Amino acid sequence: MRFEKDESKIRKDIETGITRCMNAAFLNCTPNTPQEPDYVSELVNGLPEDLYKTLSVYAPGYRFAVSGVFCHQKPMALLETGGKVELGDLLIVYIEENIEAVLKSNALLLQAKRTNKVPYVVHYDERNQLRLYEEWPKFELSRAGDYNGIVIDVQPKTLNSGAQYLLLQSPFKEEKKVCCAYPDRILYPEKKLSEQIIDLMKFFTGRTFQIPCSSKEDEWSSLILKLLSISGASRYNRRASGRINADRQLTLGDESLFKQLRRWFNTNNYDDLDGAVSCLLIYAHEEQEVNSR
Repeated sequence: MRFEKDESKIRKDIETGITRCMNAAFLNCTPNTPQEPDYVSELVNGLPEDLYKTLSVYAPGYRFAVSGVFCHQKPMALLETGGKVELGDLLIVYIEENIEAVLKSNALLLQAKRTNKVPYVVHYDERNQLRLYEEWPKFELSRAGDYNGIVIDVQPKTLNSGAQYLLLQSPFKEEKKVCCAYPDRILYPEKKLSEQIIDLMKFFTGRTFQIPCSSKEDEWSSLILKLLSISGASRYNRRASGRINADRQLTLGDESLFKQLRRWFNTNNYDDLDGAVSCLLIYAHEEQEVNSR
């Protein structure tokens, strides 16, 4: 996507949006202290509007749709090496379609950690989550509706930019304290979340996936598509932040862009589920007239 000219303006708008979301978590949780799911809830409910408005202004030549879905603690991964862990807390996906209907897709799966100081030392009882992101052992999907029992075998068995940690740092209200970190026993903040979202849209970070998944061996693509397909259950509760029986999905822009995607995602009815991985989905569709300049 061509937005290099106004990239700094897009980044500033995203930074402002993240700051607002972090502060909203405190306001909505009063007198309780926000936890990781409360911050994620605000991000996926608050950032779509910021992303849609700024991209519509500063990335001309595209139609956009931005969707946010909040879910929590599902599905789970049953590791063949032992242990049961969350797949992640937040999945950020960027999909770009050019004028010839060719899709490029990128994904970033994040595990959120609230911490009073950095670097963050991964606790012993969190070792299985770290093992998942570092080594990618085979795992079986659990609490995943129709996908329960499906075995996922992501290759290669090593670190990749598609799975990182999201460090929410004290005082938990500043955008510059919301950073990503590569999986390690000691987590050091790398780039801010705002920068990672920009890099995801430029394909500088994250891990690409295929829509539709054309190879049985491409289990990363298969995993991302499954996570997207079960992220659309209709309602959720997050009582700590005052969200009761709330709409699970918020979409801004041209929602028609998602119709074909839903068919590829094989979306089913998951209203009986309490959740999946929270998702922030950005879709950019290049307009015909841009190519004729």
